[in-house]
Amino acid sequence: MAAQRAYTTHPLVLRRVTVRRIHDVTPRMRRVVLGGDQFAAFTRDGSHHPAFAAPGFDDHIKLVLAADGDIHAALPAQLPHGIEWTPAEHRLTRDYTPRRVDPEAGELHLDFVRHGDGPAEAWVTSAREGDELWFVGPKSSLRLPDRLDWILLIGDETALPAIGRFLDERPLDATAHVLVTVADDSARQELALRDDDTITWVVAEPGDAAALDAAVRALPVPAGEGYAWAAAESRALLPVRRYLERERKLPKDRLNVTGYWHRREEAIVAVAPGVEGAADFGAGAAGSAGAAGSAGAAGAASLGGAGGGVPSPLPWLVVRAALQLGVVDALADAPGLSADALARHVGVSGAGLGVLLPTLAACGVVVGDGCTAGVVDGAGGDSAGGGSGGLRLGPAGEELLDDHEREEYTGHEAELLLALTHLAPALQGGGATSDASRAFDASRTPDTPRTPDTSDTSGTSDTSEASPWRLASGATLHDTVCHDAERYGELVEECEQLVFLLNGLTADPLWDDVRTCLLSGPGSASVVAALDDAGRRPRLRFAEDDVPAAVLRGHVPAPERADWTAGPADVAVAAKALAHRTDDEVVLLLTGLAAWTRTAILIEASRPDGLSPHAAEAALRAYAATGSPLRDSAAIAALAERSGWQVERSIALGWGTEATVLRRP
Repeated sequence: MAAQRAYTTHPLVLRRVTVRRIHDVTPRMRRVVLGGDQFAAFTRDGSHHPAFAAPGFDDHIKLVLAADGDIHAALPAQLPHGIEWTPAEHRLTRDYTPRRVDPEAGELHLDFVRHGDGPAEAWVTSAREGDELWFVGPKSSLRLPDRLDWILLIGDETALPAIGRFLDERPLDATAHVLVTVADDSARQELALRDDDTITWVVAEPGDAAALDAAVRALPVPAGEGYAWAAAESRALLPVRRYLERERKLPKDRLNVTGYWHRREEAIVAVAPGVEGAADFGAGAAGSAGAAGSAGAAGAASLGGAGGGVPSPLPWLVVRAALQLGVVDALADAPGLSADALARHVGVSGAGLGVLLPTLAACGVVVGDGCTAGVVDGAGGDSAGGGSGGLRLGPAGEELLDDHEREEYTGHEAELLLALTHLAPALQGGGATSDASRAFDASRTPDTPRTPDTSDTSGTSDTSEASPWRLASGATLHDTVCHDAERYGELVEECEQLVFLLNGLTADPLWDDVRTCLLSGPGSASVVAALDDAGRRPRLRFAEDDVPAAVLRGHVPAPERADWTAGPADVAVAAKALAHRTDDEVVLLLTGLAAWTRTAILIEASRPDGLSPHAAEAALRAYAATGSPLRDSAAIAALAERSGWQVERSIALGWGTEATVLRRP
């Protein structure tokens, strides 16, 4: 059975509001009441936009600010059904949770914790009645389970707006057990507690992971059906998530843990791969304070080359090895292990572990006794864990307890990065790898449900021979993921963000006459969810190989309603189906779809998302996968025409993504 999607999406609208009232809730919390014409439904540039809605207790909106004061240059572009984050050098954005929404008064209440010197605090400190503020969102609202006996609400001061709104509005009738850490007793607030509710206030420094973890462990977990919601500093939540998942055995659909902010002054940022990620090992360390930061800066510098600005790939490779060996998990489970004990635990020699430890220490992944070079077999003591000495996770190591962070080192994106070791030969034309690819492809069976066989590629040039992925693996990325459920599952999960962009597509009149829809690509599940949200219920068919089809069954809502074999349809939708295909494979796909329909829609990123930290690398990442740079609108149109299709029009969806509507002549 497919997992139930745990949120409802909303149209993304850029709104301008003004400050109506300001008052301090506590000495550490300032409330700003906002309102204006764009709180209601309004029209901008000929497009109608709905009234503001934020029905979820932990919805968040994105404030748009400008470091240079030129707010209009920082604003995203409003599309008819979404937004486009265009490049803006001085744009600053911060997410905030509405404390109260009053549709009748046309007002929105935002609470600002006054605990730093960030751009949002600077704005709220100087804000006066009549000042304007721009924001986008919310993009979605959390769906809580229908029947619960209890809910845990865990957070620091930044979570108080969401916790307070939950207690005011009670989106479900369940006993609430509340835990809040505050920097000072003066931050406590009066909350709308019921007789059966409980609340625990803990005074601790902001971002104190140990204090939060200890307080959560001290909470009794009641009997019955429950749910845990937590929001605080990102790294402080890692042990909380680990405890609730591993020890309390809460299933994923009963757990929501969100990092609301990141205490960067202590952390060494070491969680992103590629050019940007490698630089983070040096830049993050150099900008941090304390002993860990100094060690990281020195370590990163010593690993760099003579170029004076080109970061070394060694830290990334060492962190990847540590994750693959289980070093990070071992120290999370048993802090204080000696080097010897850790080596035995992960199944390597002490000398082998000694190769990794100095770099892991320099990056802030591991701290403690035994991190220096030369600590090998017999030199690290026999501590089995839990002692005051030994090895422990450093700030960057704690970051790597998050599954999404470690995917940057061991997941699909990491494999793409490694394929770039073949970048130079790929750019020079690659090598003949077609025999290996054909052997890999031979495992397909003739009766596999899939897009019809259109393997005649005469007259085409196989650009996949030059792709770094193919040179590294002997097969195209498409062939690889079609035989690897885990890899294809990663692609499907990466496409989950699509659902926030598809309002513009599902609102299009072309769907009015669609009775049957043929789907292909890892974004298919998001398309189905968006159609459901829009109230459109065409018959669903899928044109996929066995492995992708099996993966998609686990993500498509109510998969039993679909026909999992290709067949005639009013429209075919290929959702992110091109991004892992070479040009020739795209032509095969599109030619195959033409056997079943005269209308097709291609949903693809045609330019980098302006807010993405990897925007500058988008072309290189695409080239690693397919041997082609990121395909813009013209490149997609050329492939469509090569396949016998004509481009009718394009629908801008936002975040660099567009839907290209194709027709057969």
